[in-house]
Amino acid sequence: MLLIATGSNRRLLEKPVNLVELQTLQPLIQVSCRSCTAISQTNSDNWVEQKIIPYYPATQITTLAVGNEVLLHTSIKSVWVHSALVRKHLNQAQVTSPVASDVLGSSYPPSSGKFRDDIATSIIKPMLSFLSRTNSVFFANIYPYFPWASNPQQISLEYALFGNSTVVVTDGSTQYTSLMDAMVDATIVAMKNLGYGDVDIAISETGWPTQGGTGANVENATLYNKRLVLRATAGIGTPLRPNSTIPTFIFDLFNEDQKPGAPTERNWGVLYPNGSSVYAIDFIGQQSPVKQWCVVNSDAIDGKLLQSGLDYGCGVGKADCQAILPGASCYDPNTLSAHASYAFNSY
Repeated sequence: MLLIATGSNRRLLEKPVNLVELQTLQPLIQVSCRSCTAISQTNSDNWVEQKIIPYYPATQITTLAVGNEVLLHTSIKSVWVHSALVRKHLNQAQVTSPVASDVLGSSYPPSSGKFRDDIATSIIKPMLSFLSRTNSVFFANIYPYFPWASNPQQISLEYALFGNSTVVVTDGSTQYTSLMDAMVDATIVAMKNLGYGDVDIAISETGWPTQGGTGANVENATLYNKRLVLRATAGIGTPLRPNSTIPTFIFDLFNEDQKPGAPTERNWGVLYPNGSSVYAIDFIGQQSPVKQWCVVNSDAIDGKLLQSGLDYGCGVGKADCQAILPGASCYDPNTLSAHASYAFNSY
């Protein structure tokens, strides 16, 4: 599942915007922490009665997200909302609370993943217990852009942009070709360390900015989200959860031109506030058909030279090599010539 998140731009509904018609819309509903849920169970009941019941089941509401990157008492609010849904026989809708990457106190290498000591047992563990008990999903906002932008000398851009076909990080017997996988797996390890490694995880926000900071441009944002879509729709998963579909939300639908803070904070959207396009995303992971397909003549070229060409194409050359990663649709046959043929045609 791959969806797109909407930010807080106040002009969001000024005009209708037709992005793409994929299937029947199954929205995630954001419950503001300033709303009724900040007060009592009774007000949560009233909120569900007023905001959910009139639109259900005509609208296929699958998830309610209580707050966003707010930890204090969030688990209690989630319980209130879930209880309100159960009372109205709507308990098939999941309730969760998105968290930021800073909930982790350790994330590198991924096997060292753990939640911060100040919140691990007091907040995160009760939240995971609730999610496990109600068969809901842990929502994590994960942005490879930030660790890369803070340390571009040590973290390669291609590693952050899903552009590597070769292993960048080896963590015991586990190998990583993308920073996103490493960040997701660090979160999974942290969950496991609290006894809830079986709780499903979703990427509730991810994306790449187009202005305002190091590497924040349309080219990188286009590459990041194009490759993200291909991975999400292919069900590749991560090294710790291979061949799995991880629900993923691209942030953001609109640039948030009224948001305070650094310019980077206002430029994550695929659309400008007036509805015009910042850049294009193929939301269903389709690529333009290739009219001709060239095949490497492995007998006529040295293997080391061929490997060098493959590394260049999938690295600096920015060819889309996601399909030839381990477990992906074009990984087999697992030969240098087959992978090079794919990469060169993509390039």
